[in-house]
Amino acid sequence: MRTNVALMVALTTGNPATAEDVFVRPKACTLIATIQSDTCEVDNIYTCLTGNKTHERTESFDSEGLASVSTFNLLTGLSRTEFVWDDGSFWLEETGDSDADIIRKGSGKTSGAGKVRIFGMWRPITGTGESIYSGEKIELAGKLFHRIEDFGTFQMPPPMPEVVSSGVRVYNEELNLSISLEQKFDESVPASASSKLMQLSLQGQSGFGDEQPRFGCETLSSLSMQSLQGILA
Repeated sequence: MRTNVALMVALTTGNPATAEDVFVRPKACTLIATIQSDTCEVDNIYTCLTGNKTHERTESFDSEGLASVSTFNLLTGLSRTEFVWDDGSFWLEETGDSDADIIRKGSGKTSGAGKVRIFGMWRPITGTGESIYSGEKIELAGKLFHRIEDFGTFQMPPPMPEVVSSGVRVYNEELNLSISLEQKFDESVPASASSKLMQLSLQGQSGFGDEQPRFGCETLSSLSMQSLQGILA
């Protein structure tokens, strides 16, 4: 059960706002991977140290700059995802089986609860997820990853619909790194929210540290123009 920028923007019809102080990166963070998707989004994944605790931090950029930040505690499995738009914001905290647990057991479950703020009102949001590991491994960026299938459901406040998602992600134990290969949603969500991995860059590789998305931006611009023309027609 994982969210992405495209999904939340599609559901709330909002636009990413300028990053606030909550999105200022702590100094004790080390960049470990850069991910380019086909939705005009690039994610930079960091490992950060706060006190004696290590957590993962993901900064997501769209064509206008920093759009969202998510954090994941590598020890407890607790994650918190935060999004901010011009007219609202969203956060979700998740608990459940870690990727290491899923690899060991062959399956795992997660649950999450949070709130979304639209037009000044906070409304509850919940979700559940199930992950399956069949033992398959694939190689990406010179590293071997475990392939995990994900299935999730999000209960959104009315008038937003319930969202059903499915996807494939991969996990590398050495880096303690999990990335999405593909994520899809049911018909309640615009097709533009679905995403595929286009490039994974590790330290020393081309594209590492990029903050400018390079895939899918022309497609999204075309879809936005078509939507605008439909409204004006």
